[in-house]
Amino acid sequence: MLIRTLLFETITRIHEERKKNGIPFPEINIIHVWQEVLESQKVKDVMKIPDTFNYRDFAFIFELFNNPVCPMPEMKEILTSLSEKNLILGIISNAQFYTPILLNYFLTGTIVDSGGIHLFSNKNLFFSYQYLRGKPDTFLFEKAKESLSRIPLSPEQILFVGNDMQKDIIPAKTTGFKTILFAGDRRSLRLHDINPESPETRPDAIITELSQILTIVN
Repeated sequence: MLIRTLLFETITRIHEERKKNGIPFPEINIIHVWQEVLESQKVKDVMKIPDTFNYRDFAFIFELFNNPVCPMPEMKEILTSLSEKNLILGIISNAQFYTPILLNYFLTGTIVDSGGIHLFSNKNLFFSYQYLRGKPDTFLFEKAKESLSRIPLSPEQILFVGNDMQKDIIPAKTTGFKTILFAGDRRSLRLHDINPESPETRPDAIITELSQILTIVN
């Protein structure tokens, strides 16, 4: 069996098991999944894995080769401008441990594996792999709301920008956040047959360029 097929089958099984335990949108920790997948092959003598094998590095390299990513134009400049306005920056994302590493590289040009992200407060980073729950569950949004309430910020003072109506805009609106739908990239825009102009689902703004955020928050 191809290792990629075994990986996807293991992820599917874990998701199904957690759904049976009442988690509607479960997430996995990719390091733990790779450990299970490769160890199962080691037990069957399909492959040899040295004791010094680094599952974290393997997962990172596998991701880079199979899902290459690049930043949106002007991302660094816009985030820097928002930070210079003394705005609090945070992230709510379906993500794995390598997401902060990649974002740090895009923002600073260096590889930093600290878990934090340049320009962002560690207290305001909410990644699905940490909680084993993902969007469109409102769980991560509620965690963000709870954290920001200590500043204090009320939900309507929080502006969430996303490209997915189902996973971003609707759960953010449900939590009480202001929302912006980024519709400037056809490859990443996800409407899911949800009408962004409907009163029930309409974001507070729709933008086609990230730089438009700077106008909205002025």
